[in-house]
Amino acid sequence: MTKDKDGNYKVTRNDGTEWIINLKDIRDKIAELEKNKADKTEVAKLKKELDALTKQVDTEFKQVKGDITTLKTDIKKLTTRVTNLEKRVGDLEKKQITKVVGDKGKYTLVREDGSVVEGVIDTSSNVVSIKDNGDGSVTITRVDGSKETVTLTHTKIVEDKKKNTVTITTPGGKPVVINTFDTFISDVKKQANGDYLVTRNDGKSWTISTSELQKQIDDLGSKLDQTNKDLADLKETAASKEEVAKLKEELDKHTEQLADHEQRLKELEANGATKDDIAALEKEIADNKAAIDGITEQITTIITRVETLEKGVADNAAGIEGLKKDLGDVASQVDKNTGDIATNGKDIADLRDKVVTNTQEIMDLKEKAATKEQLLEVIKQVENHEKRITDLENQGASKEELAKTQAELDELKNKLVELENKAATKADVDKLEREIADHADKIAALETETAELNSKLVELTRVVEERFEKVTERIESLETRADETDKALVGLGNRVSALEVSIQNIKVDITKLGDRVSALETKVEDLTKRVEGLEASDKRQNDVHDAWAKCYSGASVEGIAALLAAPLLMLASGAGNGSQMNTDIQKQLGIFNPEMAKWMAENQSVLQALGAVAGLAATIGLLSYAANQCSDYNNTKEVQKTPIGQLSSKVAMLGNKPADKPAEAK
Repeated sequence: MTKDKDGNYKVTRNDGTEWIINLKDIRDKIAELEKNKADKTEVAKLKKELDALTKQVDTEFKQVKGDITTLKTDIKKLTTRVTNLEKRVGDLEKKQITKVVGDKGKYTLVREDGSVVEGVIDTSSNVVSIKDNGDGSVTITRVDGSKETVTLTHTKIVEDKKKNTVTITTPGGKPVVINTFDTFISDVKKQANGDYLVTRNDGKSWTISTSELQKQIDDLGSKLDQTNKDLADLKETAASKEEVAKLKEELDKHTEQLADHEQRLKELEANGATKDDIAALEKEIADNKAAIDGITEQITTIITRVETLEKGVADNAAGIEGLKKDLGDVASQVDKNTGDIATNGKDIADLRDKVVTNTQEIMDLKEKAATKEQLLEVIKQVENHEKRITDLENQGASKEELAKTQAELDELKNKLVELENKAATKADVDKLEREIADHADKIAALETETAELNSKLVELTRVVEERFEKVTERIESLETRADETDKALVGLGNRVSALEVSIQNIKVDITKLGDRVSALETKVEDLTKRVEGLEASDKRQNDVHDAWAKCYSGASVEGIAALLAAPLLMLASGAGNGSQMNTDIQKQLGIFNPEMAKWMAENQSVLQALGAVAGLAATIGLLSYAANQCSDYNNTKEVQKTPIGQLSSKVAMLGNKPADKPAEAK
């Protein structure tokens, strides 16, 4: 991913496909937001598009999780079938007769698991006859007339290849049917599209769709690629680096303004501004600091989230590539295991046929060997009887003895003919001995082949279990990543919405902060003017104070007393309601005397006359003194604005005129 000169992003996928993420519209919208001209309709539209994108990503991830679950189920079913097949083969191998142990005419049969078949085949004695009793046993009659009943464990074995069964007759004559395989794979063919058609011995067939598996893997990779692209788009839409840079610039600007205000505050404190003004300005500065701290924290949060998203996108990309490789390996192993299962199925079927056939051949050989032993014994008895007849004839035995012996001889000859029909000549006996040796070699080879097949099955089981565990781990990892990405997308959607609101609030706060700064500047200007006015007023007050000091420093004690007493006399004389006013003044001063008040009321007319004279004298004296002694004070602008100041100035002008000359006597 690279950024061009226009601020857009060029994205290149691993297959070489390229596309451009154009951020011009987003930058234009951000510019509108910065000018406080953001359209609520546009903001709602952007949020709607973001919600739709989040919903689409959520739907695609749910579909991916469903595909993963299906794949996991198919692999588990295949593993279960292989395990069942191996168990059935093991059971069959344990039941097969693999060895014939014995010599000198006594033989026993040994199974694969080491157990020995009950009963012993004994062909070592001088047997006269062998009779099948029909109950799973035979009666052997020897030369000495003794009889022995031998119980055979397996008297007959019949195989039905179509039904995959072996029927064994028990000692009681009861047939036992052994199902060598319930079901097994009889054929596997690879189709043109890469799938495998599997046929079972019962005629049922199914298709292992490896092409569909590969397609699901490709689709999964594409969906994850699209998800990462959407994450990148969301990241750029939510908080672009350009927007963060602009926020920082505005923050720096307001920080500088805040520093200027703090400097002006210090100047105002030095110039003696009022406490209320300073407190108000300090509150404004504190509010501005809090707003700036809030903006700084929001910018830091945005940068942290962007960096986290970038790291998450990189991690997801690496994980997707590794997952694609692992899924490809799984698909290849599925193909290989399918072929191995088919081959092993055929090997197992062939092994089953060989075991059953060899077992039957062994039983036939034992039966032939017993028949040949009987034949030799009968031939020997015939020869003995012929010799006995000759001896009897030579000895002149009676006809009855000769007839009896001849009858026995005829019976033996008939039995000999019967045995000859069952057995072969000595050459055949030699041939059978060679066949027995050959079959012994076949049995040994069969044992070796069975062991090799068992090793193959064990190895196949190990490989399948190992690959299944790895696939299971990968699937669980993918499910975990899908859940985490799902949660991250939901959280990201919420954060993006919150960021949009936060950014808008920051814009509003910045605008308000600018307005507050302008208001503060206006207040500072007003305070500056007020301070300047106070300084000028203070200077005038100092000038007036100096004039007053000079004015009163020249006044005598009597003059000041007269000036102060004059108003009281005037008040007492009846300016308005004099009696009542005098009473009120005395009460306020705490010197009220009822007798004095009564006397003043009775002599009010006299007091009025005295007050008028005293007031006139005091007024004239005050004006004269002010005109002569307080000329500097009277000349100030403030005093000249008052009636007394103007009148005293006129008196001073009259006092400065030269005296009129006396008229000449006529």
